[in-house]
Amino acid sequence: MNQHPHPQSLRSLRITQKVLTTNLQQIEVGSDEFDQSVQELLEVGRKISELENGRKSL
Repeated sequence: MNQHPHPQSLRSLRITQKVLTTNLQQIEVGSDEFDQSVQELLEVGRKISELENGRKSL
């Protein structure tokens, strides 16, 4: 049985986080697209944190 409940999800979220961070560097600061990307990046970071904290409590 798999010891880690969400290994693919965590890996996917980290890849998504890296892509969003890279893309963010190319967007004009203060634009709606920038604000939306920052919100998306924060949400991905929150999900990563939740998954990592869930693992530590196992």
